[in-house]
Amino acid sequence: MITISGPPFSGKTTLWRDLKGTFGNQIEFIEDLPRRALEALDPALSAWSAPEFQDYVGFAQLLTEQSAPAGRKLVSDKSLIDALAYSRVLFSEPSPSWAAALTPGRYCLVLVCDYRDIDTAPDRLQQVHFDRREQIEQEILALAGSYASRVVRLSGSPAVRL
Repeated sequence: MITISGPPFSGKTTLWRDLKGTFGNQIEFIEDLPRRALEALDPALSAWSAPEFQDYVGFAQLLTEQSAPAGRKLVSDKSLIDALAYSRVLFSEPSPSWAAALTPGRYCLVLVCDYRDIDTAPDRLQQVHFDRREQIEQEILALAGSYASRVVRLSGSPAVRL
Protein backbone atom coordinates (compact mmCIF):
# COMPACT_ATOMS: atom_id res chain seq x y z
CA MET A 1 0.00 0.00 0.00
CA ILE A 2 1.11 3.52 -0.80
CA THR A 3 0.01 6.28 1.53
CA ILE A 4 0.06 10.03 1.05
CA SER A 5 0.88 11.62 4.40
CA GLY A 6 1.67 15.01 5.81
CA PRO A 7 0.36 17.70 8.12
CA PRO A 8 -2.76 19.76 7.36
CA PHE A 9 -2.61 21.90 4.24
CA SER A 10 0.31 20.09 2.68
CA GLY A 11 -1.41 19.07 -0.56
CA LYS A 12 -2.21 15.42 0.28
CA THR A 13 -5.74 15.39 -1.03
CA THR A 14 -4.77 17.40 -4.12
CA LEU A 15 -2.07 14.84 -4.96
CA TRP A 16 -4.47 11.96 -4.21
CA ARG A 17 -7.10 13.45 -6.57
CA ASP A 18 -4.49 14.01 -9.29
CA LEU A 19 -3.29 10.41 -9.01
CA LYS A 20 -6.86 9.13 -9.05
CA GLY A 21 -7.55 11.20 -12.16
CA THR A 22 -4.44 9.84 -13.84
CA PHE A 23 -4.70 6.15 -12.90
CA GLY A 24 -8.47 5.76 -12.37
CA ASN A 25 -9.54 2.13 -12.16
CA GLN A 26 -6.00 0.71 -12.33
CA ILE A 27 -5.50 1.42 -8.63
CA GLU A 28 -7.77 1.26 -5.57
CA PHE A 29 -7.99 4.69 -3.92
CA ILE A 30 -8.84 5.17 -0.23
CA GLU A 31 -10.17 8.63 0.54
CA ASP A 32 -9.33 10.88 3.51
CA LEU A 33 -11.53 9.39 6.24
CA PRO A 34 -11.25 12.23 8.80
CA ARG A 35 -12.19 14.79 6.15
CA ARG A 36 -15.19 12.69 5.07
CA ALA A 37 -16.34 12.41 8.71
CA LEU A 38 -15.88 16.12 9.38
CA GLU A 39 -17.74 17.08 6.20
CA ALA A 40 -20.63 14.77 7.13
CA LEU A 41 -20.76 15.96 10.75
CA ASP A 42 -20.32 19.33 12.35
CA PRO A 43 -16.54 20.00 12.65
CA ALA A 44 -17.18 21.30 16.17
CA LEU A 45 -18.13 17.76 17.15
CA SER A 46 -14.51 16.62 16.83
CA ALA A 47 -13.39 19.44 19.14
CA TRP A 48 -15.99 18.58 21.79
CA SER A 49 -14.69 15.03 22.12
CA ALA A 50 -11.36 15.16 20.32
CA PRO A 51 -9.76 12.01 21.82
CA GLU A 52 -12.84 9.96 20.96
CA PHE A 53 -12.93 11.39 17.43
CA GLN A 54 -9.26 10.51 16.97
CA ASP A 55 -10.00 6.96 18.14
CA TYR A 56 -12.80 6.79 15.56
CA VAL A 57 -10.32 7.93 12.89
CA GLY A 58 -7.81 5.25 13.89
CA PHE A 59 -10.34 2.41 13.95
CA ALA A 60 -12.00 3.57 10.71
CA GLN A 61 -8.62 3.80 8.96
CA LEU A 62 -7.63 0.34 10.20
CA LEU A 63 -10.92 -1.20 9.06
CA THR A 64 -10.71 0.52 5.66
CA GLU A 65 -7.12 -0.56 5.06
CA GLN A 66 -7.83 -4.15 6.10
CA SER A 67 -11.02 -4.30 4.01
CA ALA A 68 -9.29 -3.20 0.80
CA PRO A 69 -9.44 -5.74 -2.03
CA ALA A 70 -6.58 -8.23 -1.88
CA GLY A 71 -4.14 -8.11 -4.76
CA ARG A 72 -5.03 -4.54 -5.77
CA LYS A 73 -2.59 -1.65 -5.71
CA LEU A 74 -3.76 0.86 -3.09
CA VAL A 75 -3.17 4.59 -2.64
CA SER A 76 -4.51 6.06 0.58
CA ASP A 77 -5.06 9.72 1.40
CA LYS A 78 -3.69 9.39 4.97
CA SER A 79 -3.08 6.20 6.92
CA LEU A 80 -2.63 4.79 10.40
CA ILE A 81 0.67 6.69 10.44
CA ASP A 82 -1.21 10.00 10.20
CA ALA A 83 -3.81 8.91 12.75
CA LEU A 84 -1.13 7.99 15.28
CA ALA A 85 0.91 11.14 14.60
CA TYR A 86 -2.13 13.35 15.20
CA SER A 87 -2.99 11.38 18.35
CA ARG A 88 0.52 11.78 19.78
CA VAL A 89 0.82 15.48 18.95
CA LEU A 90 -2.67 16.47 20.05
CA PHE A 91 -3.03 14.34 23.17
CA SER A 92 0.47 13.20 24.21
CA GLU A 93 -0.99 9.89 25.31
CA PRO A 94 0.32 6.35 24.91
CA SER A 95 -0.48 4.63 21.66
CA PRO A 96 -4.14 3.71 21.25
CA SER A 97 -5.10 0.04 20.76
CA TRP A 98 -5.59 0.38 16.99
CA ALA A 99 -1.94 1.47 16.64
CA ALA A 100 -0.85 -2.14 17.35
CA ALA A 101 -1.67 -2.86 13.68
CA LEU A 102 1.30 -0.72 12.66
CA THR A 103 4.14 -3.10 11.90
CA PRO A 104 7.41 -2.54 10.03
CA GLY A 105 6.82 -2.66 6.29
CA ARG A 106 3.03 -2.20 6.53
CA TYR A 107 3.32 0.44 3.81
CA CYS A 108 5.55 -0.06 0.78
CA LEU A 109 5.82 3.69 0.20
CA VAL A 110 4.90 6.78 2.22
CA LEU A 111 4.80 10.05 0.30
CA VAL A 112 5.17 12.87 2.85
CA CYS A 113 3.92 16.19 1.49
CA ASP A 114 5.75 19.32 2.65
CA TYR A 115 3.35 22.01 3.86
CA ARG A 116 5.85 24.84 3.35
CA ASP A 117 5.22 24.94 -0.40
CA ILE A 118 1.45 25.24 -0.12
CA ASP A 119 0.16 28.78 0.27
CA THR A 120 -3.14 28.51 2.05
CA ALA A 121 -5.18 29.67 4.99
CA PRO A 122 -6.87 27.21 7.32
CA ASP A 123 -10.41 26.19 6.52
CA ARG A 124 -12.99 25.37 9.17
CA LEU A 125 -12.22 21.64 8.92
CA GLN A 126 -8.53 21.92 9.74
CA GLN A 127 -8.27 25.12 11.80
CA VAL A 128 -7.58 23.30 15.05
CA HIS A 129 -4.49 21.54 13.64
CA PHE A 130 -3.07 24.38 11.54
CA ASP A 131 -0.66 25.72 14.17
CA ARG A 132 0.75 22.26 14.89
CA ARG A 133 1.81 21.42 11.35
CA GLU A 134 5.54 21.28 12.15
CA GLN A 135 5.03 18.90 15.08
CA ILE A 136 2.66 16.70 13.09
CA GLU A 137 5.08 16.56 10.16
CA GLN A 138 8.00 15.54 12.40
CA GLU A 139 5.91 12.81 14.04
CA ILE A 140 4.75 11.51 10.64
CA LEU A 141 8.34 11.36 9.39
CA ALA A 142 9.46 9.45 12.50
CA LEU A 143 6.58 6.97 12.23
CA ALA A 144 6.97 6.55 8.47
CA GLY A 145 10.62 5.65 9.00
CA SER A 146 9.50 2.82 11.29
CA TYR A 147 6.53 1.45 9.33
CA ALA A 148 7.29 1.99 5.64
CA SER A 149 9.69 0.26 3.31
CA ARG A 150 10.42 3.61 1.67
CA VAL A 151 9.71 7.25 2.57
CA VAL A 152 9.80 10.07 0.00
CA ARG A 153 9.33 13.74 0.87
CA LEU A 154 7.49 15.76 -1.74
CA SER A 155 8.02 19.48 -2.06
CA GLY A 156 7.10 22.06 -4.63
CA SER A 157 3.75 23.06 -6.04
CA PRO A 158 1.04 20.43 -6.58
CA ALA A 159 1.75 20.44 -10.32
CA VAL A 160 5.44 19.63 -9.69
CA ARG A 161 4.61 16.80 -7.30
CA LEU A 162 2.63 14.80 -9.85
